[in-house]
Amino acid sequence: MGHRGLFGLVLALALLAGCASPGAGALDGLVGSARSASDHRKIADLYRREAAKAREEGLGHRRLATAYAGRHSWGAAFAERAGRHCNDLADAEEERAVRFELLAVEHDRLAHE
Repeated sequence: MGHRGLFGLVLALALLAGCASPGAGALDGLVGSARSASDHRKIADLYRREAAKAREEGLGHRRLATAYAGRHSWGAAFAERAGRHCNDLADAEEERAVRFELLAVEHDRLAHE
């Protein structure tokens, strides 16, 4: 599997995890029963918290990529592959954050209708 194929797989898995991430509890119940503006604001807040978590995860992966870049004593090829892997994960987390934010915006819109 090439670099793009692997990135696509990682992204798809991250996005699938993103749909379920906020919770079998909190979001499932709220989304299934949301009727009021207050309900939609709560959902938007939960998605924004998930976006913040995804961004933090992405930053952690970027820090790991930097750490691997400095470990050429382990072998330059390995350091490059590991750094690329970490950056791919960071990109996927950033994409998750964007998608969570988009859902939050939609629920804000519903809260104001």
